[in-house]
Amino acid sequence: MRGRIYVAEAPAGLAASIDVHPDRVEGRAEDGRAWIVPLAEAELEPGGFEGRHVFLRSADRAVTLVSDDPALVPALEAVADARLRSRLDAVVEHRRRHARRTTVERWLYRLRYPVLLAILAGLAAWLWRALGA
Repeated sequence: MRGRIYVAEAPAGLAASIDVHPDRVEGRAEDGRAWIVPLAEAELEPGGFEGRHVFLRSADRAVTLVSDDPALVPALEAVADARLRSRLDAVVEHRRRHARRTTVERWLYRLRYPVLLAILAGLAAWLWRALGA
């Protein structure tokens, strides 16, 4: 899976591949360096502008792996313990709520010009009548 790694030596992040193993999640940068987040201590959070990202942090927050790859959540579910599974449920719920919100935002965005045009047409008709033309 594709993602990014955020560590102290690369605060802007590194492009990486992310692999889920039974006891850990490994992020490998394109230059070959690898960082590991043990699942036993992993902190998991949903986020990102569009709500699709998963942030997986080490307990000391020295390593953060981030991905919006749709395969990440099912891969984590396959190896998760009860603690991590509850966090995964929160991620899934966050994505579901966010997807619904972005759908509404998309429709409102698409309607902005027709609504503006209707308002302007009504205003023009009112001015036409008010000026006696």
